[in-house]
Amino acid sequence: MQVLFHGAVQEYTAGETSFEPSFETSLKASFEPALETTGVGTVHGLIDLLGTRYGKPFRDFVHEVESCVILVNGRGIMLTGGMATAIQEGDTVTILPFVGAG
Repeated sequence: MQVLFHGAVQEYTAGETSFEPSFETSLKASFEPALETTGVGTVHGLIDLLGTRYGKPFRDFVHEVESCVILVNGRGIMLTGGMATAIQEGDTVTILPFVGAG
């Protein structure tokens, strides 16, 4: 799995542009009980893991309404189940800041 950080999100990742967690070990450690039987985790579990790695400011930024967009394999999670969207080994998760224009 690869997690990509774009734009202002990098302010909360100490400038890191990507992170490749060990899917099995990392998400099991983040209390994803379904992972042990199905090999599938959730975006919520991944965000918890990233919050542990990058701290409370990162977690707050991601959970703040309209602060960022999360994509799994190029599809917005708001169309695929929100934070309960399933993720698995080989997926690419992209986190980018919400951009609005008028």
